[in-house]
Amino acid sequence: MISIIFLLSLIYFVFHRDYQEIIKCVSQISILEFFYILVMGIGYVLLDSASYYIMIVFQFPNLKFKQAMKVTLLGVFANISTFHAGTVPIQSYYLYRQGIGVGTGIGTMILECVFHKLAVFIYAMFVIVMHINWLRDTVPELMKYIYLGIVINASIIFILLLLCTWKKVQNILLIIINKLPDNEKWHERKVDWTANLEALYSESKRILKDRKCCWYVIATNLLKLFWVFSIPFVSMHILGYTSLSFKQTQILSSMMFLIIGVLPNVAGVGPTEVAFLMLFSPYIGYIAASSSLVLYRVADYFCPFIMSVFVFIKEKNNLMYDLKEKKLSK
Repeated sequence: MISIIFLLSLIYFVFHRDYQEIIKCVSQISILEFFYILVMGIGYVLLDSASYYIMIVFQFPNLKFKQAMKVTLLGVFANISTFHAGTVPIQSYYLYRQGIGVGTGIGTMILECVFHKLAVFIYAMFVIVMHINWLRDTVPELMKYIYLGIVINASIIFILLLLCTWKKVQNILLIIINKLPDNEKWHERKVDWTANLEALYSESKRILKDRKCCWYVIATNLLKLFWVFSIPFVSMHILGYTSLSFKQTQILSSMMFLIIGVLPNVAGVGPTEVAFLMLFSPYIGYIAASSSLVLYRVADYFCPFIMSVFVFIKEKNNLMYDLKEKKLSK
């Protein structure tokens, strides 16, 4: 409920000045065009699931793609409904019910996040190197944010890779965690953080040694980014805004993800809206950018979340059934 209130407040803050024009633009799309947006959202979920599936199936060949998709959607549901706090517990418990150890599940999920950030950085650096002059000429005032995003993203990736591969760094972090207060609230956090670190290091050693798996995961993440970076282009063309080419939309979307990665978010909202409007408004105008943002968020946020609600309800019912069976067996 809190996340919904926050989301509605953010929507009001972003769109309240020009909401009538935005509603007018968005309401003109046809059912078929709205279907295209939903297809883009479903494709995003499938590709996001594929990257996790590749990582886990190398260790557990019996895992089905449907199960990997459920893990991804449960993560979407938890990220939005619990402000990210319940993401790891819900996903790891689902994997535990599939016969995959909690440590393995947690470590793999964290490592998949590292691969995602690495893919975002690779994609953005390629785009910047190839099109730096166009960016400087068209949005010189935004270059400082882009450069800041590069530095912070590179630092985050470097630190995460050290945590994955260098035991000394993990030991230093464990010492810091152990020095935190020993009261009931902090004790639980310390146990969770310690377990997550150990699981991350253990799974990283196993997965990173498999170069074939690593290349497949990076390639899948790059394909996923190409797909999600295409959604703004589809959204703008559905609304009749054609001043930006497909290549230019890919460039700006890549910069958007670079900025999103360094901004704090609540329930998956905030940075995306700010970065989208900041990057696209100079080219197509605020009304056009805001209208396109609505369709973009339908595809990359609302569509996955609605799908995740159905998965969560089903898995919750399965859990209740398991508990009932265990009770009867006793």
